[in-house]
Amino acid sequence: MASPSILRRSFLNCSQNYAVGSLQEVYEKFPHIGKVLPAMGYSEDQVRDLEETIHRSDCDVVVIATPTDLRRKIKIDQPTVKAIYDFEIDLNPLVEWFIDKKMHFS
Repeated sequence: MASPSILRRSFLNCSQNYAVGSLQEVYEKFPHIGKVLPAMGYSEDQVRDLEETIHRSDCDVVVIATPTDLRRKIKIDQPTVKAIYDFEIDLNPLVEWFIDKKMHFS
């Protein structure tokens, strides 16, 4: 496992400094994103911009934490790892509230 300083350097180097096209606009519109590289849609232009931004990035690894596996959509030269995560949210109370309060037709 890499040391925290290596991981930190890798993470900080994969930043908005390398962004192209639509991703530059995303960083301008949402400056709170910070050093994370967002996948902001899957139009042809957005995918191309994401691929080019990753290609330009000086990082040791690309962590893919999107619902889709980006390795199937774009060419990534750096080593990659796919983050897998799951969460549980009980939406039943929200759905019931919505139906009771918002959809009540009487």
